[in-house]
Amino acid sequence: MNPVAYEGNRPYIFLSYSHEDSAYVLPFIHVLQTKYNVWFDEYIQYGAEWAEYVAEKLAGCAVFFFIITPNSLASDNCMDEIAYARDLKKFSVNIYKNSDIVLPRAFQMRYGRYQMCKLDRFATFEEAVADLAYKCAELREVGLDEEEACKEWHEIPYRREGGSVWFGHYPQEAVLDAHTVAALNELAGDVPTAQKSGRWTSYRYYIKGKCLDYMWYIDLEWQGTRYRGVYFDAYRPSHATIDSAPNTSNQDENGYLLHTAYWFRYSPIRWRVLCEKEGNALLFCETAIDSQDFYHSTAIRQIADREVYPNNYAHSTIRRWLNEDFLQAAFDRNERRYLVPATVANDPASTNPAMQPAMWNEGANPFACEDTTDRVFLLSEAEATRPEYGFSADCTLADPARRRGCTDYGRSQGCYTNPSTEYFGSYSWWLRSPMFFSNNFMHGVSYGGNSDGDSVVPDTRRGIVPALWLRTTNADD
Repeated sequence: MNPVAYEGNRPYIFLSYSHEDSAYVLPFIHVLQTKYNVWFDEYIQYGAEWAEYVAEKLAGCAVFFFIITPNSLASDNCMDEIAYARDLKKFSVNIYKNSDIVLPRAFQMRYGRYQMCKLDRFATFEEAVADLAYKCAELREVGLDEEEACKEWHEIPYRREGGSVWFGHYPQEAVLDAHTVAALNELAGDVPTAQKSGRWTSYRYYIKGKCLDYMWYIDLEWQGTRYRGVYFDAYRPSHATIDSAPNTSNQDENGYLLHTAYWFRYSPIRWRVLCEKEGNALLFCETAIDSQDFYHSTAIRQIADREVYPNNYAHSTIRRWLNEDFLQAAFDRNERRYLVPATVANDPASTNPAMQPAMWNEGANPFACEDTTDRVFLLSEAEATRPEYGFSADCTLADPARRRGCTDYGRSQGCYTNPSTEYFGSYSWWLRSPMFFSNNFMHGVSYGGNSDGDSVVPDTRRGIVPALWLRTTNADD
């Protein structure tokens, strides 16, 4: 069972390591997390936004651990992290994989006085963690809350009835009761502005290609129920590259207007079981649960000295949103332990129907990207046409199994249904597969349920219908 990075309000350890050492380091982290809150970079990500996020996590940590291996010593990212920890004067511990590793002299000079632990001197990781606890009084600050730990290791966090599973929570139904709305408005305090957001958090959505503060959210608990508030002083445009106006947004058509706080109740997420394999179940959400653009721009980027197209799933904002924003909002720490990291196929065959892998462009797709490892992901064109998952193999067919409604919360974000079709009330949603003919178009499922549609990447109106692999055996087995 792979560990999960800590995302909470208690003090935590920031653990720096090379992803090339994951097979060795992740089991150590798993043992460490039986005693302490530990944040670590779970996925290989690139770009300035991810670097800023990692820096924020490092700045917020109470203790810094550095796993010393030849790979980490050769990693620019790891060297940046230990240097930043030193600049911030973090209490730091050097953890050696092997005692005989030769440290560069510059490293010894800068970081050689840190507390250390040499893992190969212990028979088990448990013994190493116990030794760290004995040596480092600072670790008491980052220990697990006893009640939280008890819940975390013992509670099964989902419910299943036949082919349906209820797992995780997300804002879904609009709150219509006037008394509840008034109580939540009072609890939230002043509404946010671009100059003063108060307790509200900006979505940082785009208008005309610029990331701006015009739409906010706040999560509150009232009388034992969790709610999310949404407020905006400009309409979210249907594409992240265009201007804001009522006629460029679907929010007003969905009944959500400027300068009003709307409230949505967190409720269990319902999933459909698509298949089961080796104690895990592939789940697919029963509704469009949110509305996001795939990527906010149609410009080609340079990442790690190579061109990255706007419709590259590995480097899309939608992938990051699924595995950060959505994951953290929808699943608590115990639930995240039941999410199975999956290898997500993004090869050319995945961008064609399952039974016709060469349907388009003779099977070639110049915009297919590398496979990714994700805990939450979008379906591919191949997966959305797989009969064994209950879908029609015909991508042109208006398949009822592919049609999706949308939550009230998703509608508040601008998710769109076409009132002029017989499928009014069914919403279009993203697939992760790029179209073969353009570097800024993606596959998507249309209102009727056909999966041969397409949309440009900055489109904010398409629904998010996530998929994931759930561990159906006890996470400690």
